[in-house]
Amino acid sequence: MGHDLLKLRRDLENFEDASARWKPGLEHATACYALEFVVAQGIALFDLITRADETWRSAVLDGRVEYTKENDDSFAQAYEDWLRLCDEILPDIARAEREGFVLEKAEDLRSRVREAKGILTADEKFFVDDKFVALRDQAIDEHRAGKTDEYGPAERPNGNV
Repeated sequence: MGHDLLKLRRDLENFEDASARWKPGLEHATACYALEFVVAQGIALFDLITRADETWRSAVLDGRVEYTKENDDSFAQAYEDWLRLCDEILPDIARAEREGFVLEKAEDLRSRVREAKGILTADEKFFVDDKFVALRDQAIDEHRAGKTDEYGPAERPNGNV
């Protein structure tokens, strides 16, 4: 797992270099194409971080690896670093769009920015919308009424667990 985290750190550094280099001295159209490449690189890096994070968490839940706060903190730091870099290029994306340039993946990057912010936000701060409160209350009522399954392995139709 440490090797994957080191690779993510290198990928973040490469993304940081690309996001800092994309604009100096470039013609407008060339700069926009370079920015489009940086956007694609940011999306790919977020997806890589997320896959590695999900793989590790699944392995922890399945008991294949032991949970460590160090790994948990490393993934949180990777998301924080990724967000910081995106915060630096989002104004450039908005400026290019105002000037009429279409960045095909800009909305995909913005969506991942929202997702990363959600990942980093504590549940008690994230799930405060009235819709969530209503769903929570409904789930509690259904559980108390015996309308929910108990936690445990699901039985398949063939009788296997």
